[in-house]
Amino acid sequence: MILKNCACCKCDKSTSEFSPQKKDNKFILKNVCEECFTNYKLCNGCLSFIPINSFKRKSKTNYLHSKCKKCERKRCRENNPETTRTQTKKKQKRNRDKNRALCFEYLGGKCSNPDCQLPNKDWPIGIYDFHHRNPDEKSFTIAGKYHKNFEFLKKELDKCDLLCVLCHRLEHLKETIDD
Repeated sequence: MILKNCACCKCDKSTSEFSPQKKDNKFILKNVCEECFTNYKLCNGCLSFIPINSFKRKSKTNYLHSKCKKCERKRCRENNPETTRTQTKKKQKRNRDKNRALCFEYLGGKCSNPDCQLPNKDWPIGIYDFHHRNPDEKSFTIAGKYHKNFEFLKKELDKCDLLCVLCHRLEHLKETIDD
């Protein structure tokens, strides 16, 4: 028996030459040591021997896909070039709008300043801002994180007041004058 180097880690524990061979529409590996055989897999798309964590798992059976994540993404984009991107953007926009409305309702749905100059009407959500009571406790800007989970946003919303644009500007103006 002639020992050859492993095709993956270059150790001398494998026994035959490395060559991916196609049999019954599946590729078979040769010349791979046992450690690499359990931690790596051959991608049927790019024919690369790569770590198992580079493969998605099938949802129902929990088996690994035959193509790595990169090849799967490439295949999806080739088959559905526009629909995939468009659907993703629409879904993201829906989620952002939903979270924005949840944040708005969580803080009461109207300006929290009792001296507000605007009459209490059903103004659009875009006229309101989230004002941090103490800027030193601010972890992030709410508007930049609408894509996150609402439970994650609640922690930051508890540090905020809902103000209309006019009251928010006046509040910051008072802060600069006081300094």
